[in-house]
Amino acid sequence: MIQRWLAPLLGLSLLWAGCQENGASKQKGANQGRTTLPGSNGGLLDIIVIADDELWEQKSGNAFRKYFTKSQYGLPQPEPRYTVHQVDDRASTKLLRRNRNLVYLTRGEKRLSIQEDVYAYPQLVVSLQAPNDKALAELINARQDSLRQVFRQHELAYLQKDMRPIFREEVHPLLKKHKISLKVPRDFDLERAKEDFILYWKRTQENDQGIFVYFRPMPASLLEVPNQIVPIRDSLTRQYVEASDPGSFMRTETLIKPLMTPTELSGAFALESRGLWRTTGTIMGGSFISYTVYDEKHDQLIYLDAFLYAPNQKKRNLMLRLEAILKTLEID
Repeated sequence: MIQRWLAPLLGLSLLWAGCQENGASKQKGANQGRTTLPGSNGGLLDIIVIADDELWEQKSGNAFRKYFTKSQYGLPQPEPRYTVHQVDDRASTKLLRRNRNLVYLTRGEKRLSIQEDVYAYPQLVVSLQAPNDKALAELINARQDSLRQVFRQHELAYLQKDMRPIFREEVHPLLKKHKISLKVPRDFDLERAKEDFILYWKRTQENDQGIFVYFRPMPASLLEVPNQIVPIRDSLTRQYVEASDPGSFMRTETLIKPLMTPTELSGAFALESRGLWRTTGTIMGGSFISYTVYDEKHDQLIYLDAFLYAPNQKKRNLMLRLEAILKTLEID
């Protein structure tokens, strides 16, 4: 079963091999490692695309917008996967080229290159080039999924480094008992801890953010695990995630089903679930992301879950921060 789910994970690693077939490369920038590099700028999930205006309005520009500005799954209101700004090459400036995520779309010999820290630090610079607009659109179509993941991993690494000063130094004994560690920010209060479950909660005037971890023995049949993720989540939130009104509780929204994707955490196979939640008896609701990790080393399943309630805020970037926290998981 795990082998069947692992197949899609090869796509990201095969990107580099595919790049070589197209005369492309993944490189460190010429200035990488120099302490004189200026700091990069730009908001989370922002991409600056440097392409001439004519190309941007043709098939290649349309293809890039189609994949990178599509609505992010699992948010109550539409927000794009990335915030994309196009600038004509003749109008680009040194300041713009210092953006943390930079893409060049140009005509020329077909190639795809990925470089780090070219004009600033940290930075990811992707160059897509093809002889004409049609060929460039085809290159974008072929590589868009892997490139989106590369940019996302770059943003997650940036966030994890940015949050490092606020992570708790100590690992809770419950997590140690189950042979894992998780870097939880200090502004998340420990709400509940028992033998197999721990809940952290951050409450502010603007939003509520929750993180919980649950452990259970590895089941005899792994085939049933994907079907059990939502029922187990609902059972845990009903027991331990208290709603504001008496008698109400959190449950997973099933009208828009969670999106399940195979991935990897701390070297172990995992299933990522993104979706929406709501409370029974009230109008509260929001987004969640969870990971079901197959910890074969310790013969256990690890459920990581983060949820957000932010009624008057955009949620994409807040969910990315929660994702970054969950992905600090380390299995001993």
